[in-house]
Amino acid sequence: MLGSVLLTRAAPASVRAAVQGALIVSCALIAVAIAVVGGFGRLANNPSLLPSDRYGLRLAIALAVVRAGAAVIAVLRLRRNSKAPR
Repeated sequence: MLGSVLLTRAAPASVRAAVQGALIVSCALIAVAIAVVGGFGRLANNPSLLPSDRYGLRLAIALAVVRAGAAVIAVLRLRRNSKAPR
């Protein structure tokens, strides 16, 4: 709730949708990956249950890609709106 209030006041209207989309996708990625990153369900007698130890790194990469995409969209929208006649 507080994040949406701050976003409404801080971000220009033209980039708000891109930022909101990135926040929603980021939260969904974290919600899906939190059990795997935390290692919940890992069994000592079955190491192949969660075979990779790089889930945290992969989550960070996925979040970086989402946020970089939102940043590119925001910059393009800001540039387009600054060139538009008023």
